[in-house]
Amino acid sequence: MTGAEKGKGSAASVKRILGYTVYACLAAVFFLFLLFPSKDAARYAEARLSGALPGLSASIGDARLVFPLGLRLKDVTLSVRDAEWLEARELTVRPGLFSTLAGKPACSIGGKIFGGTLSADVSLKGKREERVLSASAAVEKLDLSKAKALKTLAGREITGFLSGKAGFSGSPEEWTAGEGKAALVVKSGSVRIEEGLLPVETLTFDDLAVDVEMKDGAGNLARCDISGKQFHGKVSGGITLARPVGTSRLDMKGALKPSPEFFKAMDPEDPMAKAIRQQAGKDGIPVRLTGTLADPKIGLR
Repeated sequence: MTGAEKGKGSAASVKRILGYTVYACLAAVFFLFLLFPSKDAARYAEARLSGALPGLSASIGDARLVFPLGLRLKDVTLSVRDAEWLEARELTVRPGLFSTLAGKPACSIGGKIFGGTLSADVSLKGKREERVLSASAAVEKLDLSKAKALKTLAGREITGFLSGKAGFSGSPEEWTAGEGKAALVVKSGSVRIEEGLLPVETLTFDDLAVDVEMKDGAGNLARCDISGKQFHGKVSGGITLARPVGTSRLDMKGALKPSPEFFKAMDPEDPMAKAIRQQAGKDGIPVRLTGTLADPKIGLR
């Protein structure tokens, strides 16, 4: 056998080995996906999520592998101390392989929640007693009417479609001492207000833009601009954070300016309508927001 013939034989052997290797890998992946124990994986994911943060419990309907290297969770519910905070039809979790191997668990999360979409990156660093959670998230067109936790927290009906971005860094156990910020927009929204405060039961708006920051146990509402057919106005102020979050104290001030359409819908002889006209002035009706997140009090200053 000549040298050329030996070379061709070696090349053919290498091709056969590569072919068998690729086939074996593809077959392994195929059977891994086909035989993946989805129910057991869902129960495992529930246990891992439930132990991730204090008071957190999880319910997952199904879990399946997705390519490349991910887990798709369906019918996900996350509750904090028996209060439902998140309900997702579908979430896909992809671990950060290299950071996780280095002892710094991280993952990216994407999916469909409250009729909209979520994309987030989450990581944990440090020892268990000194863990630092870093998270960033973006949401698009979340239907607030489907967020049960929001209604429970606010104690009233709130509707609208939420989009925006948020970030947080701090201890998951002592989150009030962490740092974070968010820029959010709610479109086509409404909120029920206290009876007797205004001659309407529900305040509707076209756009609500909010910029909020938190640091050293305090939140700052740097901007809250509202506009719509009934009113437009601005509110700003502070939030003293507390646990549970519903007991956080509010101290905010601003002004709402009623539109001509708002007054047209009212009885001009109504005493409240007259009072609002007198108070509105050039800069609108002065308002103050106090109380807690779970029980806010809106007053006309």
